[in-house]
Amino acid sequence: MNGREHILKAISTNKPTFIAAPELTIDRPVISDLNLLNFYIQKLESIGGKAIVVNGYDYIKTDIEQSGREGGWIVNTIPEAGDTDKNLNELQDATALETVHKAYIRGTIGVAENGAVWVKESQAINRLLPFICQHLVLVINA
Repeated sequence: MNGREHILKAISTNKPTFIAAPELTIDRPVISDLNLLNFYIQKLESIGGKAIVVNGYDYIKTDIEQSGREGGWIVNTIPEAGDTDKNLNELQDATALETVHKAYIRGTIGVAENGAVWVKESQAINRLLPFICQHLVLVINA
């Protein structure tokens, strides 16, 4: 018997006995009337975020314009919210992006359980942008 066969035989003789998984029962009622948007906002605000519910991109466009008048480098990566920042690219490093004051990025999914937002790298244009800006505005569909 070679080494491999010896190891396989030892494994097969020393296998633990099979134990069936326990059956799980859900003893709590399923929440059917949960308003996910309100639940998401509640979670987001509990971790220090701020949610603003708007109808369309007009509010966002106005906010971008107002932020631009206040000064600082404002980056918009959402075409529907106005001109996107042409100076931003995926190759810029942290030194080039450290002066970004406010960034507007579209999120894909909001997670109501913890207030998180899923952002694709292609939506942020540069993967450092959401982390290095002073203020981050994530736009998601309700």
